[in-house]
Amino acid sequence: MLHQAHQTHKTRGETTSKTKKMDPEARVASRVEKKATKETSEKKKLLAFVLVTLVCILVPFITTVELDRKQQRNNHVEEIMMRPRKLPETSNNVADPEKDPEKDPEKERYLEKIETSDHDPLNVVLLYADDWSFRTLGAMEKALRHTNYQVPEFVQTPNIDQLAKSGVLFTHNAVTTSTCSVSRATMYTGQYASVHRSPLPGDNAMFAENKWNETLFPLLRAADYKCGMVGKWHHAAPPNHHETFEMWRAYFGKHYVHRDGKEHHVTDLNERDAIDFLMDARREEGNFALLVSFFATHAGELS
Repeated sequence: MLHQAHQTHKTRGETTSKTKKMDPEARVASRVEKKATKETSEKKKLLAFVLVTLVCILVPFITTVELDRKQQRNNHVEEIMMRPRKLPETSNNVADPEKDPEKDPEKERYLEKIETSDHDPLNVVLLYADDWSFRTLGAMEKALRHTNYQVPEFVQTPNIDQLAKSGVLFTHNAVTTSTCSVSRATMYTGQYASVHRSPLPGDNAMFAENKWNETLFPLLRAADYKCGMVGKWHHAAPPNHHETFEMWRAYFGKHYVHRDGKEHHVTDLNERDAIDFLMDARREEGNFALLVSFFATHAGELS
């Protein structure tokens, strides 16, 4: 046992002696390598610190510049939208604040004719369009003169202004849910969204029994009106819609539609289909109701 322990101690002593007698060049190389590794590590830390500092400085700066740019753009758009509208010489005087449309002679004669008639049912042509506001009609300029909004100078709607001049212009009407499909369902049914429960194009809750049959177009049809619909419906077709509508031409989504081997802009197609219905209705006796549903301002692509 003592001899074995002596041998082990001797072996360890030899190993230690060999370690201490390492080649001087190897020791120098080892020290240089360790120093280089340490310097590289410190450089990486310094580079990381510089990058983080640059990010902390540049991100707020870029964000501030972008927000300022957007604010300037919004201010420019608001300036254009608030600019008073300049009417062309050929436009009518509906937008003239000094003229009261209630005293228009043509309108007075029309109202007098209605009051003295036997109140025969009137024909109905309902022009319905997407994405309108109070500032998209020239006839609204007088109604907006005491507000912070004005009709932009580039808005020119002389034909619609003429309808407002010779008829009735509602200046305080509004929708409770200002989105396309919901507003359309409300117009079709005369119900709030919480009642017709059709917020999305695919919903058909408004067609439930004892709902749809007691709304606008079925009631007109029951009163012997010839009903037509051209353009955007934006919901599933109502049940037995061909019994309600003598003309049903529903389409929407694109600016151009192919029909009869030709490409038609949707607004021109709306006009063409509406005229077809009106010409057929005029050839027959009885009253008619036509929905012309425009949607070019809400189409998906420009070509």
